[in-house]
Amino acid sequence: MNVPYLIDTTLRDGEQMPGCVFSREEKLRIASAVAETGIGEIEAGIPVMGPTEQQDIQAIIALNLPCRITGWCRAALSDLDAAETAGLDAVHLSFPISDHHFRALGKSKNWVFQALEKVLPEALKRFDYVSVGAQDSARADRSQLFAFARRVHELGADRLRIADTVGVLNPFQTQALFEELTAAVPKLELAFHGHNDLGMATANTLAAFEGGAAAADVTAAGIGERAGNAALEQVAMTVPRLGIDTRKLSPLCDIVLPAADMQAPRCFPIIGKNIFSHESGIHVHAVLNNRTAYEPFSAADIGRTDSTRIVLGVHSGEAALRHALREIDIEPGPEPLRWLLDRIRSHALKTKRTIGLRDLRYFYYE
Repeated sequence: MNVPYLIDTTLRDGEQMPGCVFSREEKLRIASAVAETGIGEIEAGIPVMGPTEQQDIQAIIALNLPCRITGWCRAALSDLDAAETAGLDAVHLSFPISDHHFRALGKSKNWVFQALEKVLPEALKRFDYVSVGAQDSARADRSQLFAFARRVHELGADRLRIADTVGVLNPFQTQALFEELTAAVPKLELAFHGHNDLGMATANTLAAFEGGAAAADVTAAGIGERAGNAALEQVAMTVPRLGIDTRKLSPLCDIVLPAADMQAPRCFPIIGKNIFSHESGIHVHAVLNNRTAYEPFSAADIGRTDSTRIVLGVHSGEAALRHALREIDIEPGPEPLRWLLDRIRSHALKTKRTIGLRDLRYFYYE
């Protein structure tokens, strides 16, 4: 697999978002749509959850998608058994690494290393590809984290995934951490798993790549626990070398969001409803002359069927108004349209919404 690449965990960490449940049919549609983007790997679920999850994973494997399919496992032999039952050839083994998680799980540093010595070699016997994860790496003791990384490499794991489990890193810290890890274990493939609690998951993912990470976890529309994860569409649009077909991003999110029973905020990056909408008079005047003045990419670039949309509201100017009138086959004369702008602004202030073309026609002829 060429690096760098992305690991989509919409079906695992994404579905862990409170209230999110994907049916098998939805999982198959999502997995297929993710694969169409050119993603390198799909984390398909948690096999130890039981027969239904295992059968879901089997169904995803049966699609024969052109990417690696992995399952998320705890550091336990029972999880390896479940992953084998699910038919997986690749697994990700997650180990707690911070004092916060030791206290929460009743574990210790000694337990982590003992479990690593027991479970990792067994996993390497059973599976073609084994990734190891360090949960809560961001808050772990650095000497302990580096010792863990070195032992993971010595035992022969294919990859070490560094998790900012509660999203507390910033991009400068993330890049520095990966530069240090790359220097400490230069032959071990590194990956990053970023959460968005402080709103920096996407930025931290980019910083991880700059620091030497070969891969990173993402979810469609950034769904996931609490504030979610790094969003696939945001990372893909900002790191072209990942080779993602960006035209497949919006269609993917259009599948995932309804399945997760949610909508993206109007101003959400890449996929928000307002991304190609303009109201401000100065912006509209420029966009009507050159769309790229205020649009860094086109709707077609991300697979959206809409295009630049001029809306009328309290901030609109005459250029937007004349454009909207022409859309309803009204060609105003050269006389100023201040009277109509005042009417529109008054209505927008009163209703706190934009003005539709039907209302515009009424106001014009009124």
